[in-house]
Amino acid sequence: MEKIELLPFSHTSSQLTFVLLKLYFRRKWWLYLILFSALIFVLTVKSSYTSFDYFFFVFVPAYPILVILSYFIAMQSKKNLIHTREKKVVLENGIYNCTDSEGNQSKIKIKDVVSVVKMKNAFALYISANNVILLPYKAFLNETDKQRFMDLLFQRG
Repeated sequence: MEKIELLPFSHTSSQLTFVLLKLYFRRKWWLYLILFSALIFVLTVKSSYTSFDYFFFVFVPAYPILVILSYFIAMQSKKNLIHTREKKVVLENGIYNCTDSEGNQSKIKIKDVVSVVKMKNAFALYISANNVILLPYKAFLNETDKQRFMDLLFQRG
């Protein structure tokens, strides 16, 4: 089987935060649609409001803001600095092998990738519902390697 070696890459905390928020809102858009629809419905149909209605009026607009703040706080935490380390990735024999700048290594079988999201500047590889690996397009040596990787991803299973 073929070997695809990527250029070393790293992500900043801000980049990761924005990408993770984008992925989050892409998966949860329906929740916000329901919440804001319910808010509009309550505002237009009811003439008098209960204490729960007032809570709902505050909660619905505040909830996405709290989600965004929680992502920013989490990604700025010293506990998450591991995600900003430089990584070297090699894809060989259907195995994703990543070594970070401190020598920590992780291996994942490509066939265990749950889903793939092709983004503007990166692949988002979901290895579970909430765990994602980001591979920037700029890390590929050339378009041929990127295409071979895409073929490998979409042939998995």
